[in-house]
Amino acid sequence: MNEDAALHSFRGIGKKTEELFHKLGIDRAGDLLTFFPRDYMVYPKPLESTDQLEPGKKQALYGFFKKAPVNHHYRSMDVTIGYFYIGSRGEKAIQVFWYRMPYLSRNIHIASPYVIYGTVGEKNGDLRFEQPALFLPQAYEKETNRLLPVYSLTKGISNQKMEKTVEEALNLCLPLKDPLQKEEDLLKEAGLISYEKAIRNMHFPESPDRLSAAIRRFSYQEFLVFFLSVRMEEKGLAKEKNNLVLDRHETCDRIRENLPFTLTKGQEAALSDLNADFAGPTVEERLIQGDVGSGKTIVAFLSMVRMVENGYQSAIMAPTEVLASQHQKTFQELIDRYQLPYHIAFLTGSLKTAERRQALFDIEDGTADFIIGTHALIQEGVSYHKLALVITDEQHRFGVRQRDAFLKKGQHPFSVVMSATPIPRTLALILYNGMHVSTIRDVPSERLRVKTAVIPDGKRAVAWNFIRKQVAAGHQAYIICPLVEASENLDQENVTDYGKNLAEYFKEDARVGILHGRMKPEDKDKIMTDFASNKIQILVSTTVVEVGVNVPNATVMMVENADHFGLAQLHQLRGRVGRGQWQSYCILINSQKKNADHANKRLDIMNRSYDGFEIAEEDLKLRGPGDARGIRQSGDSPFTMADIYQDSNLLELASIHADRILEEDPELSAEGHEGLRRLVDAKADETYTNL
Repeated sequence: MNEDAALHSFRGIGKKTEELFHKLGIDRAGDLLTFFPRDYMVYPKPLESTDQLEPGKKQALYGFFKKAPVNHHYRSMDVTIGYFYIGSRGEKAIQVFWYRMPYLSRNIHIASPYVIYGTVGEKNGDLRFEQPALFLPQAYEKETNRLLPVYSLTKGISNQKMEKTVEEALNLCLPLKDPLQKEEDLLKEAGLISYEKAIRNMHFPESPDRLSAAIRRFSYQEFLVFFLSVRMEEKGLAKEKNNLVLDRHETCDRIRENLPFTLTKGQEAALSDLNADFAGPTVEERLIQGDVGSGKTIVAFLSMVRMVENGYQSAIMAPTEVLASQHQKTFQELIDRYQLPYHIAFLTGSLKTAERRQALFDIEDGTADFIIGTHALIQEGVSYHKLALVITDEQHRFGVRQRDAFLKKGQHPFSVVMSATPIPRTLALILYNGMHVSTIRDVPSERLRVKTAVIPDGKRAVAWNFIRKQVAAGHQAYIICPLVEASENLDQENVTDYGKNLAEYFKEDARVGILHGRMKPEDKDKIMTDFASNKIQILVSTTVVEVGVNVPNATVMMVENADHFGLAQLHQLRGRVGRGQWQSYCILINSQKKNADHANKRLDIMNRSYDGFEIAEEDLKLRGPGDARGIRQSGDSPFTMADIYQDSNLLELASIHADRILEEDPELSAEGHEGLRRLVDAKADETYTNL
């Protein structure tokens, strides 16, 4: 077992390649073991006719070469061109191109059967394969009988390279030490496989069932580590006595009476819950779940006004500077509209020195009533005058660490977490142990419902033309792709290539922007700011916009490969539009061919319902617990593998098991808990880093 082995000790990994692995967060052999595939694929059965080939699709073709491909040299690049014949007598041929692979022409056996696999291209009406993989039929048949891992990569490391390196690391590190070795009885109770079997089947699954068993094992482990981390952090954080005096409510009442709309029952109930907390004997924490477009912001503002009019400070903390700026703008507009004598302090990491100094001064001396910012609000050097309420927007990870950070500053504010992720109440009570839960399910009546359509990818051009008309009318559009870059194994749209193609398509009509999670925070903020100000009309993005800035002018949300997403996530994405006075639209592209009917049945739920809770529940019924997970939920979930819907039974069990473990070993210091303690410490560090 040598999990600390350096990467340069592996075959074929020099200094430059080692640096590429470091970019992926892989520094040693053990890191490779838990660098799990982002998806899995199965090679399709080879076709024996060109009639079934579709341009743009990854397909396989059975045939042979009548003569060796010919090498050409163009502009400092070697190009190998051949003709691949199909049919018993080679009745039809398709042109094949390989780049920088001149040795192939010497190694191909004439008239011997082969299978080529790759993306079908088209030029001047003729189909062609570019850079296909070449297999002997027996070798290809072997590949079609297994699930192939597909990794998230960086330029310079191929999927094949990653697969071979992981296999070498696995052999080097055997036997693997289970971080849950002391919890063998709990694992048996949960019906989970061993750590070593789970690791092996995550990377090289023997069957779909074995892969599901491996995913269940690590989903349970994620839940268990999460609960242990939270409860160990909570220990010693006893509830504080509530010393607030909130006699005044005239300003809050006046704003409510003069709102241009009537608060929904859900909003009224949430405000009532908060006021009950504020009047209680102890300082409390509350989760407010509000479905997409349910009006959580006005609830936050009114609750903050209640504190401010009684002489206390209120803060709202957002996960990004763009979202924090949006809150600042919204709150300032409300202050101006209702002529409130209140001052806002804005604090983020990118402020200039003079601006930061002034904000810190206003916060400390009490000039600032409303404090709006990012995690900069809990960094060193920030002192509060009389902080009574902190609201964290769309970021579950703040939690205990945030509360602890304020306690260290001598503050004991009420804590409210706002989330648009629809979580059933029973699960929310488990996940947010110790928090009260309020749920807003209704949507303000004046908001127009987003019209939703599911269309096959063959009608993409129709959708693009519709977007062109919306842009011509002065509106904007989002287009979501599942991948950042093209994958050699995944036939899904990627932001990088899609954005370039779209920019060419709309070059006369619109400016196209590209956004994804690998960009630097300041670059992401710049793109979102440009989109919010209509300098960019079409934003091609991954799901990083799922929790993002409010752009009322955006009227179209188009999602490529929508069949690969969970419906709860699609509902979140749909909620990015329909925020203005105009009718908005959500276009879901179904790319499924084999299971098109099943995919359509799932996606049609989005047509029938606009209730995020109902959508999540219906999606779970259709998917079933054994289905592959596809694209991981993103945004504010603290889990990378576990699914709180599909794995709800594991979630509940892990919560119970965490209590049992801590009852016997409160510090996880007993012999055999070393590995589990490392995981818990790493989770706590990750949470703190993400603040």
